[in-house]
Amino acid sequence: NWVGPTTEHIANYTNLSPNDYVFRVKYLDENNDLLDEKEIRIMVRPPFWDTILARILIAVIMLVIVWLIYRYIKQKVQERQTAEKIRFFINTAHDIRTPLTLIGAPIYELKEQIKPSEKNNYLMNLVTENLDKLNRMFSQLLDFQKAYESRDQLVIKQRDIKKYLTRKLDDWQSAAHAKSIMLSLDLPLQEIAEWFDAEKMDKILDNLISNAVKYTPERGSVAISLSADNNFWQISVKDNGIGISRQDRKNLFKRFYRAGNAVNKQIAGSGLGLMLVEKYVDLHKGVINVESVENEGTEFRLRFRRGNKHYRNNIILDDHNLPVEDEKEISGEEAPVNSMKVKLLVVEDNPDLRSFMEVSLGHYYHVYTAENGARAWDEILKVHPDIIISDLNMPGMDGLQLCEKVKTTFETSHLPVILLTVETDKESIRKGLYSGADDYIQKPFDTGYLRLKIDTIIQNRKLLRQKFLGPDEQLTGTAGSGNDLNDDFIEKANAIIEKHISDTGFSVSDFAKEMAMSRTLLYTKFNAITGFTPNDYVKIVRMKKAIGYFKEKKHTINEVAMMVGFDEPAYFSTCFKKIYGKSPRKFIEEDLA
Repeated sequence: NWVGPTTEHIANYTNLSPNDYVFRVKYLDENNDLLDEKEIRIMVRPPFWDTILARILIAVIMLVIVWLIYRYIKQKVQERQTAEKIRFFINTAHDIRTPLTLIGAPIYELKEQIKPSEKNNYLMNLVTENLDKLNRMFSQLLDFQKAYESRDQLVIKQRDIKKYLTRKLDDWQSAAHAKSIMLSLDLPLQEIAEWFDAEKMDKILDNLISNAVKYTPERGSVAISLSADNNFWQISVKDNGIGISRQDRKNLFKRFYRAGNAVNKQIAGSGLGLMLVEKYVDLHKGVINVESVENEGTEFRLRFRRGNKHYRNNIILDDHNLPVEDEKEISGEEAPVNSMKVKLLVVEDNPDLRSFMEVSLGHYYHVYTAENGARAWDEILKVHPDIIISDLNMPGMDGLQLCEKVKTTFETSHLPVILLTVETDKESIRKGLYSGADDYIQKPFDTGYLRLKIDTIIQNRKLLRQKFLGPDEQLTGTAGSGNDLNDDFIEKANAIIEKHISDTGFSVSDFAKEMAMSRTLLYTKFNAITGFTPNDYVKIVRMKKAIGYFKEKKHTINEVAMMVGFDEPAYFSTCFKKIYGKSPRKFIEEDLA
């Protein structure tokens, strides 16, 4: 299309579609005669999005997006399936723990009762060893649940790592000796004190040493070594066992994964241990490396930073604020307790275990039972037990809630509580102890051990009573009751008695009225907290006050008797001798000379 001449000498062409064009220009004279003609070829390129390359890229991007969506959906499905599998394992572990208790507890009782013989001892040891093995497997499943749900946290403390590793070596010597394996420990000369969570480190090293012993043939060797520099400390566990292939090393720390040669050799295992190891090492801000050659051996190296600055401050515990129960079991003979007078309340939702505990403990104590926390609370108010033994996990009001309610209610705050649970980690134990529980026992348990715990609590109350009777015992609190409500109760009682110390007519009824409670509740609280009746307690406070006056050496015995509320000096002397084993005069001559 020709465009006629214009004064601007400009030609505009818009909205040209992509193509090859020829632009021609004609030169005309004044008479519009053609003088010359020029042409230029012009290519109008399409936009990038309309090119073949763009279409290919868009197609590739769409395919990648579809693949990513597919992969995401597949991953979510796998995660859901894994979560369901884990939930099944965990629920199974929880469900089996109670039947396992019903197997283990009678076995432990039978072990004490059957006639000793080589065969009987072998069979009983075989049963108990495998029960312990099952318990460890269930504990590992529960640990895996916490690691999988990212609920694990560290409770660290500075420890002598050399002493710690020496004890750990001792723990595994018998297992190594059973396979004639040489288990050795190489320690540096310098002292090394480092910050770590002992419970988690136990599981790290137990898994590594267990694998080393398990996968090392008889008469092999397992070597543990410790080293440190200015910035890091390192533990190595090395064996000369079956080794791990290069392909297996890539998947070694995946959950449920087991090396091919271990499976082929039919060596038992769950595939959870090393996953937990990596998780716990990561919690310590450390790294784990593995070197291995098939049929030659494997070495795991754990590397951690020195000091504690890399940890969060809120998980560092020092020696002065570690609220952990003693890890050692109670030793010694059972305390000589008149246990048939002791009333126990057993709170357990499983009817079989509840019945077993009622029968087993019923030979030694008066046992009452309840199937849940709400029913237990009604029983507590009704029968006034001396000790409460409660399962932790129950429908409705669980054991933790029951314990908190008992310890924060004035009428029941003096009652000891023992919690039973399948949880084995110290975090759960601390939570139970923080709720006010006096002790914590994991399932499955030995009923003999449970009785020992019960009798120890009773005996400790008696020791507290004897300590309180001492002439130098201060009248503040309860010599360490561990409960603020109980301490406040005693402090208030002491203040009231002090106020009426010279009042010869001060009676238990007057005492109960000023304490703002019934005589029955006053008797129950005093007997539970101190081991004394209110009347006896008042006498003890008066005697302690009398000893204070004797120390001043300003008054006669008769004057002191009147000053502490006794209108008859002879009766004062009788009461004093009953408590301290000697007359006031002899006490002054022998103890205050």
